[in-house]
Amino acid sequence: MKKTFVSIALLLAACAAPAQTTTVEWWLRPVGGPDIASYTTQANCDTAAKARAGAAGAVITYECPRRLRVVIPCGAKPANDVQTAQCPAGTVGSWSQVRSYVTAPAPTCWTPGTWTPSTAPAGACVTIPPKPADETQTVQCVAPLVGSWTQTRTYTLSGTTWTPGPWTPSAAPAGACTSPPSAQTWTLIGPEDDAVPLTVPDNSTVRYGKGTIWVQKTVSGSFLCWNGFFGSDPLPNVAKQCELLTSGTSTPPPTTVGSATLSWTAPTLNADGTPLTDLTGYRVLYGPQSGNYTQSLGAAASPVTVPNLTTGSWFFVVKAVDALGLESAASAEVSKTIN
Repeated sequence: MKKTFVSIALLLAACAAPAQTTTVEWWLRPVGGPDIASYTTQANCDTAAKARAGAAGAVITYECPRRLRVVIPCGAKPANDVQTAQCPAGTVGSWSQVRSYVTAPAPTCWTPGTWTPSTAPAGACVTIPPKPADETQTVQCVAPLVGSWTQTRTYTLSGTTWTPGPWTPSAAPAGACTSPPSAQTWTLIGPEDDAVPLTVPDNSTVRYGKGTIWVQKTVSGSFLCWNGFFGSDPLPNVAKQCELLTSGTSTPPPTTVGSATLSWTAPTLNADGTPLTDLTGYRVLYGPQSGNYTQSLGAAASPVTVPNLTTGSWFFVVKAVDALGLESAASAEVSKTIN
């Protein structure tokens, strides 16, 4: 078979931009195949094509197309980039990151690298302490007004420090502060008695009870100072009395809205470990403050119900009583809230 060599010249038009260089190259390749090598002259490329065709036994036909090579020179290396990275959630602070450029083939020329350092340097980020709980306080009304209201304040973050905000509300809400009631004077008019009547002027305010526990009625003329007339027993097993309001404005006593039932296991031993043989009953002590028992109630056995408790928390203990009237140490305190 006759050896054949084909030389094809392709003219590529190109507009050279400033700072660009253009060179003519002849590329050796099999006809219709990929480029193998480039030459600066067609003669050199033709020589190489003939040599390759001869080596291939004239089976492969080669060509040397002419091309223009446009070289775009790369500019100067860009300056390093700098950015500020913020510390992660739960911390405050920041640090600077830098990235430089590395070479790449034209026309890209330069590609940015990675930001460094990728993590915060020691000491750059400071951990934020936990937020303090909101605070509350009770503010008393300014004399001569009486009453109080509750203020609250919360904390706001300033840098790494939680700073307390203002107390709110700064002024008393409507109705929180009122004028004090006029002073009252109560005059004893008689002890508890279901047989001997007492007499008061018409439309008098009379209360029945003892200490801080009372029931109250408006009375005209004669009445009996006892449970039946007042409709309840404010203090069971306690000697009570009747008092007349002689000065001041009449205000109802605290409303009794509930009761508490207490039960316990009867003791069997004295404090010294000897058998308890002369137990006669119990005394229940109670009051509106823990450890401060302002009232008491006798009980023969468990359980016992303490009646006429006003709204709020009540605290109770029980003592055993022997035949000599000696009392044991108080039991553990229990409490109940009356709503």
